[in-house]
Amino acid sequence: RFLPDAERDEERIAIASTALLFTLAAYAAFAIAALVAVEPLEELLFADAAPPGFMTIVIAAAVVSGVFYLVLNQLRWQLLPIQYAMANVVFAGVSIGLTVLLVLGLRTGVSGVIIGQVGGTIAGLAVAWRHASPLYRIQLDPALLRAMLLFSLPLVPSSIGVFVTLYVDRIAIRSLMTFADVGLFGIGLDTYWPQFAGLEDRLKGARVVAKVDAPKGVVAVGTCATYGGIHAMAGNPTGCMGLADYLGWDFRS
Repeated sequence: RFLPDAERDEERIAIASTALLFTLAAYAAFAIAALVAVEPLEELLFADAAPPGFMTIVIAAAVVSGVFYLVLNQLRWQLLPIQYAMANVVFAGVSIGLTVLLVLGLRTGVSGVIIGQVGGTIAGLAVAWRHASPLYRIQLDPALLRAMLLFSLPLVPSSIGVFVTLYVDRIAIRSLMTFADVGLFGIGLDTYWPQFAGLEDRLKGARVVAKVDAPKGVVAVGTCATYGGIHAMAGNPTGCMGLADYLGWDFRS
């Protein structure tokens, strides 16, 4: 949200560096908390079906992936599509190759899938970092960090809600049936859900939005609703609008 509006290199460096340092600190805190509670977490998510040390591998994957997606998305915000694509291709290629080697060659089972993803993520991060690093310094601006956190704070409960909505069914299935049933459910859902993609788009197009002249309050959930998201980038070929464009940039949510 802040990086595209920055007019000077010093501003961009301060924004990118502050975001990176906060992200590293947040994921470090997450990793410590998760490792302390690794046994109850593993019991909640996998019961007795996961191999030894599997939850630790999952935690490592979450940390590496979080940092990777921050650096990767910065390439989008800097409008560097070729570099963004290169990092994604490396991520996908290394993940697939390493997973095939570990699972089919070394017979590591489900752990090999996660380890393969971690390896691909690290490779993709290396490529993304090479192109994004000119904006990184050991620099954290407290005022800027406060502004960014206040802006993104409403996204925290919505993100938790999305996560719970997506994965609580898997936890319920695991509790009521078996870990294998969760895998079958995931495959079935991935096969079934795309059939509704076109219907969802048509329903979105059919909705009518009424503009209120003097709203007492506005809640925008998600980057697209708030300011148009990445789709509203320079040129905006699809005419995407966030609430700020629709209600005016002086509105407060």
